[in-house]
Amino acid sequence: SQGYLVSAIALAYFIAIQPIVGSISDRFGRKPVLIAFAGGFALAVIPMLNFVGNSFVSLLVVQLLGFTLLAGWTATSAAVMVELFPARI
Repeated sequence: SQGYLVSAIALAYFIAIQPIVGSISDRFGRKPVLIAFAGGFALAVIPMLNFVGNSFVSLLVVQLLGFTLLAGWTATSAAVMVELFPARI
């Protein structure tokens, strides 16, 4: 029951943060955003896994941080894929 609530809150946050991260990638570029969020995942994965506990707050913090880092990929990947290939063949 608490797990469902944490997941619902985290998914609503994930939906809300997508346009924000997309605008960050428009402003600073796709590659720097992808590198920054990938680096964040590489550095934060072990501390995040160690922080997971039985409490509502710890699970929520881990999911919010994970979804924030995941948004770096999901908000920019479609634009990156489009820019990889020419418009005409």
